[in-house]
Amino acid sequence: SSDLCRMPTGSLKRWTTDRPAGRAAGPCAPQPPARGQVHSVFAGCCNVQLDSQERLLPLLSASLPLQPHGWSVRLPAGSECRDWYRSGMPVTLDAAGLQIGPWPAMECPGQSPAGAFRLPDHGCLSAAGLQLAGRLWAQLWHVPAPASQGWHCQHPWVWPACRQGLLSLDEPEQLPAAVAALVGLGMGLTPSGDDFLCGLIAAVRLHEPALLPVLSDCLPECLSSTRDISRDYLLLSLDGWFSPLVVRLVCAVQSACACTARQDFGRLLAHGASSGRDTALGLLGGMLAGSAVPFELSVASVAVPVV
Repeated sequence: SSDLCRMPTGSLKRWTTDRPAGRAAGPCAPQPPARGQVHSVFAGCCNVQLDSQERLLPLLSASLPLQPHGWSVRLPAGSECRDWYRSGMPVTLDAAGLQIGPWPAMECPGQSPAGAFRLPDHGCLSAAGLQLAGRLWAQLWHVPAPASQGWHCQHPWVWPACRQGLLSLDEPEQLPAAVAALVGLGMGLTPSGDDFLCGLIAAVRLHEPALLPVLSDCLPECLSSTRDISRDYLLLSLDGWFSPLVVRLVCAVQSACACTARQDFGRLLAHGASSGRDTALGLLGGMLAGSAVPFELSVASVAVPVV
């Protein structure tokens, strides 16, 4: 009705006729028809649970990077997802678009190219690429994580499990136990151990593909230990789908382009409270652990930050 279309949003504190609109869809986003309900809502994201899908559909504010299974959504200026959506709202996805609660349907956006979410073909890093990965790894340790980030992967309670995950790449029989220790480790929507594993899986896909069957066997058995949102990202990683932030950094490191790598490294670190930093630790540590470079020398030379 016209009254619903003029619903006041909480952050604007005024009437508005502008509404959220889809901008782009990831290549793994669900296709119509489907029904479901809103699973959870945060400032920059509304997660939708569709009855026919195992994965959630994240509707992400345009200020956040699009994910392979999500939609990028333009929100009216000054508003956030919590102004428009509530948990439990009914959802319908059909030819007319995505309708949530009382709002008119958003048209289904065009699909983004799959290549933006896929890693390049696996292969060894060049000597220059390894040196660049080592410099970025050292930078992570020379610039401590802010205390406000809480249980990040460099926290002394979390780092031992991450370290064991890296060491297990050379001892595949230890990998299942290392994965089990990491899944769900930490706090938040995507615990730090899960973010670290996503980065580690990316490195394994690139440089240790023989370990992928081990991960595919042991990781799904552990997913009951973590949240639905984080579970989806771990399973997508196993299937070879990653955030564009990870893909761009991998490409820059492989091409040994220091300037581009520093920029993409900074963008990844800025993602989330600690998610980007934790993912970078898994990715870069996995790159170095899978090579002849003694990555632990970088760690030994820097004190682990105490929070």
